[in-house]
Amino acid sequence: MLNGLPTSSDMRRQAFQQFLHDPTESNRQILKLEYESIPSHLDCWLLGPELKDIPIRKVLADEASSQE
Repeated sequence: MLNGLPTSSDMRRQAFQQFLHDPTESNRQILKLEYESIPSHLDCWLLGPELKDIPIRKVLADEASSQE
């Protein structure tokens, strides 16, 4: 939190946790919006350098492949 408000990383982390708890298409879209809302030059790994956000990227890639 920053100044009592959630940071963009907090929002992404919350969206991922919500998707894990309830893996609906709606929650996947929220995760996608939150994850893609941060410019790549400001991006950081939410799950640490050892995971490089692979679980999150896999969820988003599964969504893209299911639309093809």
